[in-house]
Amino acid sequence: MVGAELPFAGHPTIGTLWYCANHYLPKEVLRQETGDRWIPITLNAKAGKIEAGYNPRTGFAKASIPQDVHIHTETLTQTSLLSSQPALRQFAGQIQERLPLVSIVKGMTFALIELPSVETLGSVHLPQAHPDVALDEGWMPSFVGTFYFCRIRNASAPRHTEKLRVRMLQENIEDPATGSGSAALGSYLALQRKEAGEFRFEITQGIERGQKSEIVVTVTVIEEGKVDKVVLEGTAVQVMKGKLEV
Repeated sequence: MVGAELPFAGHPTIGTLWYCANHYLPKEVLRQETGDRWIPITLNAKAGKIEAGYNPRTGFAKASIPQDVHIHTETLTQTSLLSSQPALRQFAGQIQERLPLVSIVKGMTFALIELPSVETLGSVHLPQAHPDVALDEGWMPSFVGTFYFCRIRNASAPRHTEKLRVRMLQENIEDPATGSGSAALGSYLALQRKEAGEFRFEITQGIERGQKSEIVVTVTVIEEGKVDKVVLEGTAVQVMKGKLEV
């Protein structure tokens, strides 16, 4: 369970951008729907300044997120994973023995668990207990989520574009859209390419809980093998509203 303020969370950021654009921007600005024109918006999060934008034609928001990508020397062991996900034991031969722990910023960490198929992804369930993990010195305390993913093979996709299906669980919660986890996953996969460039990840999440979301993460890796920029893109739908009385 989340028991403290998060330094950064992806979809609250996208939702805030969408809300601010649709409630505070002048209507005449929103009506100027011209191709890929992005209206610039800046947000300030605990992790740092977020340079962002909103496209009134598509309804998508994008954010160049604060990032300090760190792949921990510590890992999640397969034994610890399977103790919390016994249904995956039949696929043990297709799961890494040591699973990467990746922080997108200090305070937001994800165990990245690659599974062989969408069907395997569907066998994941809410665990009774979260697997134990240790992080590198100086990176605790942190939110730690388990982020399951599988690759969707697409021979016609551009060279630097990859499609993924994902699920994110943290104790008794499954998240239908996890921008920070998607950013951590995209950064990790981009760095595994061992080359500089811009890499695009088209991510689908939430299908197993009936709340499908589409997330795009674009990661720029520079020659030194470092992540230079992470851009998160998506849209939002207003599902409720309320009034706060003081």
